[in-house]
Amino acid sequence: MESGDRRMSGGEGGGGGKKFSERNELTPVNVKMAFEDAVQAGEGSFELAGRELSEVVLVCTLKGVEAKMTNIVYTVGDETSSEVVEVLKWSDADPSSGAAAVPPGMVEGAQVRVNGRLRTFQGKRSIMAHSVKLVENPAEAEYHAASIRFASAHAEEVAKRERAAPGGGPTGMRTAPSIVIAAPSNGMDACQSTVMNTFNERGTDDNGLHRNEVVHLLQGSFSAADVNNAIQFLVNEGHVYSTIDDDHFRSTAI
Repeated sequence: MESGDRRMSGGEGGGGGKKFSERNELTPVNVKMAFEDAVQAGEGSFELAGRELSEVVLVCTLKGVEAKMTNIVYTVGDETSSEVVEVLKWSDADPSSGAAAVPPGMVEGAQVRVNGRLRTFQGKRSIMAHSVKLVENPAEAEYHAASIRFASAHAEEVAKRERAAPGGGPTGMRTAPSIVIAAPSNGMDACQSTVMNTFNERGTDDNGLHRNEVVHLLQGSFSAADVNNAIQFLVNEGHVYSTIDDDHFRSTAI
């Protein structure tokens, strides 16, 4: 089975060194969106409602798990579709030691959070996962659903702006007026300082801000890759911390 195009390194966990390509904006989806609504736009690329679908995250129910020598194959589903889909996660264990070890708690009926990339292999669509983790907070599924609604509404708004622009092209929409681009300071570059200020000003509730909200607020000034790398820097330096999941962060200064 092919290894897939792993543009985001680091695997499971939140260790340092994780990098994002410019195309790797996380998109919250459900099974129907990823496996029925998304269309293949080329070799290894997909689109959803006319927008590129790169890294995806979904919260779903584990239907089965099979440990192999070099990987673990999870089958998952949710209430949006009758599809039961495959998620492949490569193992870091030595193949000579036998089949990969299934993480504790990964049993049928468990709720899991999957981060990865869509792919098609031999005509079958699946997800090449960077991480598969148990959902420990029951509220995470609700926040995931809210993130889907936010991302969908944002994509629709961008599409409207593009259609309304002269010639129907991109509008060149800049950062929201209330977001001020910060100057480099305290050992941070301009992007890191601006992302830090965004968490301080906009992420004041207990859940903080979703990374995609920060990307949206700063679009036109910094790429998704720059924002995500800035967030990772702030996590590593102890300026922000994750809250309800790996994509919501809150400032330690609040």
